[in-house]
Order: sequence, then C-alpha cells, then structure tokens
Amino acid sequence: MTPGLVSTIIPVFNRPAQLREAAQSVLDQDYRPIEVIVVDDGSTDDTFATAQALASAHPEIVRAVTKSNGGPGLAREHCRVLAQG
Repeated sequence: MTPGLVSTIIPVFNRPAQLREAAQSVLDQDYRPIEVIVVDDGSTDDTFATAQALASAHPEIVRAVTKSNGGPGLAREHCRVLAQG
C-alpha cells in the first residue's frame, strides 16, 4: 500500500468509447496521487488496444491488464489484488 494513493479500478467489456470517458473522468480529478487500473474482461473488439493506449499516454498513472471473460465482479477482484492504494 502506498500512503494517500487512491486506486480506481475500471472493468470493461467491449466499450472502448466509454472506457476513454471513464478514464478521462478520473484523470481530470485534482487529487493526487492516483492510479487507474483498467481490466479488459475478454473483449472481442479494440477495447484492450484502447486500454493500452491510455496506459502508454499516462504510464505513471494508468495500467492496462486483460483476463478471460468472467464478468465485472471477477474483473474487479482481479485488479483489487494489483491495487497499491
């Protein structure tokens, strides 16, 4: 755990446009330090590529991970163990 760090987990499945909006909403917040963990839940479109682009654009804040489709609860749990905040 990192003191003061706020972790945001964004589970996503086949929603690249909504992913960009959700991530931008978190990035626009004034509070720091933050981390954003995007977990692609086995999307069949370009959602994971969008997540990777966000991670490349904000490498100090955004991480992109992927897993086989299991639903939002399992996706959140997958990232909970990765979160540092």
